[in-house]
Parts: sequence; C-alpha cells; structure tokens
Amino acid sequence: EATRVLIRALISLQDFSALIRTVRFVASYAQQSCGGWQRMYPEDSLEGVWIAKTTFNAAISCAQEAKKFLVASTLFDLAAALCSQYASCADLVPTAKRMVVQTYLDAGVLDPPADTIAHLHELLASLLTSLPPSSTTADDLMLLDFRVFLLDKDNTPASVLARVRQICTSTSPQLVERIASCCLSRPHLIESAMTALSRCFHLHLASRPRLAIDRCSAVLRHLLGLHLELFGAMPTAALTAASTALLEQQLSSSPASQMFLTANSGSSYPSGSSSSSSSSASSSSMSEDAAFATLRDAVDLVKGEPQWPQLERQWLCVVCWNLGSRLWRKGRFAQAEMWCSMAIGLSKLCGASWPIATSMKQSYQQLLTKISSAVPAN
Repeated sequence: EATRVLIRALISLQDFSALIRTVRFVASYAQQSCGGWQRMYPEDSLEGVWIAKTTFNAAISCAQEAKKFLVASTLFDLAAALCSQYASCADLVPTAKRMVVQTYLDAGVLDPPADTIAHLHELLASLLTSLPPSSTTADDLMLLDFRVFLLDKDNTPASVLARVRQICTSTSPQLVERIASCCLSRPHLIESAMTALSRCFHLHLASRPRLAIDRCSAVLRHLLGLHLELFGAMPTAALTAASTALLEQQLSSSPASQMFLTANSGSSYPSGSSSSSSSSASSSSMSEDAAFATLRDAVDLVKGEPQWPQLERQWLCVVCWNLGSRLWRKGRFAQAEMWCSMAIGLSKLCGASWPIATSMKQSYQQLLTKISSAVPAN
C-alpha cells in the first residue's frame, strides 16, 4: 500500500524521474528479497498489475511533451518489462516496446551508448519476429530499426549503403521511400538515398496498372535532382523550386517555362572546378548515365500513362532539353542529341499549344546541322 501511495504522489507531482527511481528500486528489492518480481507480485496480485499499468500510463503522459521524450522512453521500457509478467496486461507490451524506440529517437540523442543502441535493436527484433513480413506494422518497425542503425557513429557510408541495399529487397515502395528520406537528411549518405529512390521508382513502375502517380512523380523528381546535382547539370535550388511549384500546381507560373534554356544560350549551369580529379569525372559520367537511364524509364512511363499531369510532362521535357543544351555548349554533340531527341519526343505529349515545343524543334535542327559538320569533343 505504501508503494501505491508513493507512486500516486509522484505522478501527481509530475516527478517522473523520481517515479523511475522508485519503480527500479521496487524491482531491485523484489529480485534481491524475493527472487524475482513475480514472487513478490504473483499473477493474481492486483498490486503488481496496478504498478505495471500505472507505469505504462505515466509513460503515455510523458510522451505528450517533447522535453520528456527521454523520460518517456525509460518509463516505456520499465512498463514493457513489468507488463510482460502478467497476462492481463501483456497486450500492452508490443506498444510499450515500440514506444521505447520511438520516444528515444524523438528525443534526439546525438551520441547514444552502444549498449543502448543494441537494446533498441533487440526490442525491435522481438517485435518483428512476431509479425508477418507483409504487415504494414513490419514496415514501421523496419524504419525504426534503420533509424536506430543510423545512430551508431561507427557506421560508414559504405556500411549504410549495404544496409539500404538489404532493405531495398522489400516490395513496399512506402518503406523504401521513407528510408530514402532518412538518408536525404544526411549529405554523406546521398548514394544510399539514390539507391533507395531508384528502387522505389522501379517498385512504382512495377505496380502498374495501380500506379500512385503523385508518389511516383515525387520520387522521380527527387531522384533526378540528385543525379543532376552530382554531375553539375542543375543546382539543387532550381529543382527544389520546380518541385515545389509542381506540388502546389502553380500552373500560372509554369516551372517548365521558367527553367527553359535554348541550346545556343549563353546561360550555363555550374560546371564545378576545372581542377576536378579523374575520379570526380568518372563519378560524373556514371551519374549522367544513371540519369539518362532513369529519364528513359520515366519517358516510357509517361507515354503509357494518360493520367500523368501535363505540368509534370513539361517538367521532364525541360529537364531533358536543358541537359542536352549543357552538353551542346561543351561540344559533346552526340550526347546532346540523345537528350534533346528525348525532349523532342516528350514535347509531343505536352500539348499542341505549348510554345516551348516550337523553340525546341528549331534548336534541334541546329543541333543536327552542328553534328553533321563538327567532330564531337573527346
């Protein structure tokens, strides 16, 4: 009875740190004096069930305030251990375990101890083993597990990439997209983000005819943005602005018309330092090839999807053309023709009244003339 009175008083005073110390003391006393919690509070003990449920409810209360997330995580951990002792509250255990991890991550701990990370992984593993792989809850748990994995400061970009590739065997585009989002917030994990986005895009492609066009187009824009940024074809800010305009459907100020450059224009994108290393050039070439492959898949997709938004088609068309324009100015006429011809093909799907299409056709003829009379630069 004294324990119950004390716990009630601490909760009334909102002194959750003292509540944690009290519950831990009672658990330690039960272990040392009685040989375990259930010996002191057996299955039919209302006192033991009351302490377990009260600890869980206190954790729920703490989880409502950001400044108490870490305290909530500790309380959920205690509640999971206590509730697992009683059949009458065993149904609270999965929620308690998941919330241990969720609130710890939300607390924003920057450099957690290795044993804490291991404990969080163990909690999630115990939950995952009890769920079917196709469960949406399983996706949520796998995302949490990946976020815990990222807490480990010993992880390298290569180890994260390996983990992402393992997760990308999933057939859930929602999970893979959320994994990509985690990586996008960390500049040193761009390759992992691109791997996840590429997998997500192809999962969307495979979902036809039940394609979620809005999600697929958003993934495509992010993926192309990373490709283009890596080989210096387009600043991220321009792509972000275009994506925002597309998402908001600001048709009156089409990002396509704002971004368009003629092939012989003096404007140019950032090309990077002239002292770039050969490895950077190789990486640029690989990203350019990957961007072309992605765009080729996108064009095939758009051609077969009558419901694809017109503004999205125009955006893709302009991206293709601007890449060709950039390569033209560099004297890489054969590569420029590949991109520009793709843009010309797309322009036919962008509406007969789209004025940019006419300008593209005129400049494309100039490019063909240039190719026939000039030797491409090495």
